[in-house]
Amino acid sequence: MRDTVAAIDVGTNSVRLMLARARRDGALDIVCERRDAVRAGEGVFASGSIAPAAVERLLTVLARYGAICRAFDAEVRAVATSAVREADNRHTVLARARRDTGVELEVLSGREEARLICRGVLGDQPPHARSLVIDVGGGSTEIISACGSRPLALWSVALGAVRLTERLGKRDDGDELRTLRAHARAIVADALPRDIAEPTHAVLGSSGMIRAIVGFAAPAGTTSLTRRQLTRAVIDIAAMTADQRRAHFGVDRADIVTAGAVAFEAIAEHARLDTIAAVRTGLIDGVLAEMTRARPAMATARPTPGDVRLAAGR
Repeated sequence: MRDTVAAIDVGTNSVRLMLARARRDGALDIVCERRDAVRAGEGVFASGSIAPAAVERLLTVLARYGAICRAFDAEVRAVATSAVREADNRHTVLARARRDTGVELEVLSGREEARLICRGVLGDQPPHARSLVIDVGGGSTEIISACGSRPLALWSVALGAVRLTERLGKRDDGDELRTLRAHARAIVADALPRDIAEPTHAVLGSSGMIRAIVGFAAPAGTTSLTRRQLTRAVIDIAAMTADQRRAHFGVDRADIVTAGAVAFEAIAEHARLDTIAAVRTGLIDGVLAEMTRARPAMATARPTPGDVRLAAGR
């Protein structure tokens, strides 16, 4: 069994690589991290297929990541999320990735994506700690209710920053914000029960989009924000010019951050959340944890199928 493992996460907006080396005590030392704003989901939610230019961008990045993994002689698991799983041309994309880059992409279901996020975020939680994890991505939002690191309910909602922008967010005015909010609230109300959060839950936001919004809106020196602060942030972000968004959020998120904030707000409102704390772990950490679970020094308890309620989701 190789000492070095690598996870590749093909998201709707960006592609990430995390390469780690196992220590004798079971911990992982991160030896290489990469992130590229590929926008692999370009065109999917408007046309049903990944745009040709996006396919080429994705293959270029996968070829580079594959070369890095081979240089480290790493065991690799590469996963793809909502953009690829919903694309009509996904089989062509998977075949070209395998042939042209040597990377075998595994398409995750929404529920499996949520489970891996849970593993990545809550792997070291005390066994009886109650948590709610929210991950607002480019194409979907995953929500997990958990006890310790054990998922109790998993939801995957067809609501994400790129999806919402492609479908509704083409203007830059007050009407756009009203339309985005109404659409996001309707999707969330249809997909989620009201009681997804309990008073004892710690609420954690795990995605890059959530970290960007919390970084913008939270009080200086903190990594948490209230629902009221989130609502204020949605209004402030929507009122920015394109140049101001680029300055605050970077080129790769500037055009989708309003929709991402609206999706985040819709979840927080629906679940009546008081405070959300941003964390730096997520799906890619869960993939690494899953890869190393069979190693004797890293063995971790996993829930049996009967322990996990896969709640109805999108």
